[in-house]
Amino acid sequence: MRIRSTENTLPLRAVDLQQPDPVRGSPSPGVVDIAPQPDNLVVGAFETDDAFARAARSLRMSIAAATSFDGSPVRSVALLGIDAADETSMLAASLAQSYARTGVTAVLVDANYAGATRHVTGDRARSPSGLAAVLNGELDARSAVTPTSIDGLFVLPLGALSDGKTIPSSGEQFHRRVKPLLESYAFMIVDAGTSDEDPPALCEALDAVVLVVRRNRTTIAQAQHYIGRLVDMKIRPVGTLIVD
Repeated sequence: MRIRSTENTLPLRAVDLQQPDPVRGSPSPGVVDIAPQPDNLVVGAFETDDAFARAARSLRMSIAAATSFDGSPVRSVALLGIDAADETSMLAASLAQSYARTGVTAVLVDANYAGATRHVTGDRARSPSGLAAVLNGELDARSAVTPTSIDGLFVLPLGALSDGKTIPSSGEQFHRRVKPLLESYAFMIVDAGTSDEDPPALCEALDAVVLVVRRNRTTIAQAQHYIGRLVDMKIRPVGTLIVD
């Protein structure tokens, strides 16, 4: 696999990605092990020359050079996939690790309703204490955040839904109930999963979005539509990554 940046976005370095192996192992109680083994989906915490780690470093530099629509520094970014669910989750986790490795306290929010992120964050993603409960007003976001085995990196898992509950999708609820985490953490990375039509409403609460698309499957018209919708939502598109 290759990952590339597109034109008309901030430059991101193209790197080769090897097909990842399935995740093995389970997290210790109370701790989410994002990469307990070097052959897991995300190995950037252990191998600084890993392709995902290199892509994350380039992406981090592009984010640092960007500003939100109101001119303030970008402190929250969503990775949103089109036809690239697994790669989106892996890049979100690698980006979160990259920030933590530079001494920036980061919180990785699993808003991937399709469930790809649980392959990176472990079985705790199915715990009732997570984003779903936070958005439904059942839990304070700070109490749902879990430390990881990487210093400075924390995870807010998606969590399980209570009986009869759905996951609220409004950007206003995300802003009111999740964004206050930025009072405790320096940066927020959101795995927004994939979308078939428009960017999810939660993007309205964030400073910037990175699109992850698939070569020879995602059309230029689709990508342009998403970028246009993000601009309409006053969300800064800071890059479009293409995976083969």
